[in-house]
Amino acid sequence: MKTHLPVASSNQAQGLTLPRRVGLLGGVSWHSTLEYYKIINTVVQQNLGGLHSAEIIMFSFNFAEVEEHQRRGDWESLTNLIVDEGLRLKNAGAQCLVICSNTLHMMADDVIERVGVPLIHIADSTAELILVQRITQLGLLGTRPTMEGDFYTDRLRKRYNLEVIIPPPEARGEIHRVIFEELCKGDIRDEARVFFEGGNIRASPKRSRRNHSWMYRD
Repeated sequence: MKTHLPVASSNQAQGLTLPRRVGLLGGVSWHSTLEYYKIINTVVQQNLGGLHSAEIIMFSFNFAEVEEHQRRGDWESLTNLIVDEGLRLKNAGAQCLVICSNTLHMMADDVIERVGVPLIHIADSTAELILVQRITQLGLLGTRPTMEGDFYTDRLRKRYNLEVIIPPPEARGEIHRVIFEELCKGDIRDEARVFFEGGNIRASPKRSRRNHSWMYRD
């Protein structure tokens, strides 16, 4: 399960021109941040050719500190932490920001308002990719805040008219556990694979249609 960011599409949608100096707020976890770095550079090289690569400035959080704020429900302190590092990236020359975590998009509005540079929002990038495939109904997997909060699902529903389905309550706790105890450590166990492949995450059959796809978001 990997996080994908269609960078070229999102940049075009927000009026940005490649190459652009991008600031990455990463390390949440570092395993997924590697994917962002790899995909952004791959897209830049595909678009510009030759030896071109992305101009990237990155701050990598200590994920243990971020997780502690999340576990305690101290969202205000976590928001301040994200904004502070966003400002440092801006001062270092970043012309736009990417938050390399879906859960931390809970603070997206604060980052946009307080940092003052464009933010490439992962929900917009996700919606663009989904709509190109003519999918209208999707299942969302992620941390509890991502699945159960409205900061992500409402953006998909209201801006893109997508129907978003989350797993049944009994499955969300295990999905959250696997993300923090396995995915974020780069260690996916066979039991977790069996859980995800065994139909445990599916919503009620009454809510399933043909134009339906599951996606993972941390």
